[in-house]
Amino acid sequence: MMAVMVRQQQFLVDTRSYAATVTATGVPVPSAVDASYTVALPAPGTNPPGFTLTLTPKSRQATDACGALVLTHTGARTAATANCW
Repeated sequence: MMAVMVRQQQFLVDTRSYAATVTATGVPVPSAVDASYTVALPAPGTNPPGFTLTLTPKSRQATDACGALVLTHTGARTAATANCW
């Protein structure tokens, strides 16, 4: 997640906009993460520009009580369930 965050900031410096997908950042999602989570980087839609990186549990992780993990451009981390981390 941190690699995507760093690359997203560099993408902004290079192109004056954020990448709309994880693939566009050039950071590959590790196979172990891909097996357990759907990684999404929705198109930026805030003003001033910002982004969120969302990891949604799948397969065995789908029953995790915390649900999806969201990391924002400010470094804020949240979960679908309060007080998970």
